[in-house]
Amino acid sequence: MRVSTINGSLLNPLGARDAAAGEALRATFGIDAESAVQHGWAHNPSVGRNPAEMLRRFDGPQAPSAARANGPSAAPPGDVWREGGRVNFIDALKARLPAWAKDLRLNLDAVLLRSALTPEQAAGVALAAAFASADAALVASICDAGVLAESERAGCLTAASLMALNSVWYPYLAMAGNADLSSQPAQLRMNAYASHGGISKLNFETYALAAAIVGKCPHGVKSHHDSLRGEGLTLLQLRDVGRIAAVVAAASRVAAMGDCTAVRSRALAG
Repeated sequence: MRVSTINGSLLNPLGARDAAAGEALRATFGIDAESAVQHGWAHNPSVGRNPAEMLRRFDGPQAPSAARANGPSAAPPGDVWREGGRVNFIDALKARLPAWAKDLRLNLDAVLLRSALTPEQAAGVALAAAFASADAALVASICDAGVLAESERAGCLTAASLMALNSVWYPYLAMAGNADLSSQPAQLRMNAYASHGGISKLNFETYALAAAIVGKCPHGVKSHHDSLRGEGLTLLQLRDVGRIAAVVAAASRVAAMGDCTAVRSRALAG
């Protein structure tokens, strides 16, 4: 958020004024959910700011809040995903986006590297959203990135595959509006719901919710959302499941199209 203060009521207490020159400095502050300043710096207006460097500095202060929300072992996703030179699937997806999709590229960093979810959950939500978007390249990129254990990947894809089924079945019942039809047993095998795909119930439900969001299945969204609230997922974590699902789905769609403006320009030129 960018703010200005005419009478100095904000910049003076924050030390963002050059007292000798009587001029305001260009200042940046990182403020956490408890409204506490976690990081800040100020410099002359002539000095530019690098957005990537700002985000790198803000990754660190989020560790305590992530630990409070997800347990003492939680760490900022950016640190985990870059550790050991692992493949960064975020960069791989951003590289597939044309210049006019700049907002999506920036949103990918924002929702995946600075999330209230654990790094594992954020990556799993992205994987479920990629599967629901039928983005085979992104699914492979996330699976090869080393950010999810093999069992977690399998559980995530199991949840997403069941939601691919339910995202057709339940909307069909709703659109038909036939009470007798809805009362009939589906007789479709969904045993993995009972075992949670071999992973924790919390994570399985989280990945299923992401796939339901992308699949636009009202029944699935409501069911998994309510279940996760019962499991103790916070409002911000539920929000971030939706944010990651939305951005990954949008980026996958754009990536599948390629730079359509360039294609059209070549066609016109030919």
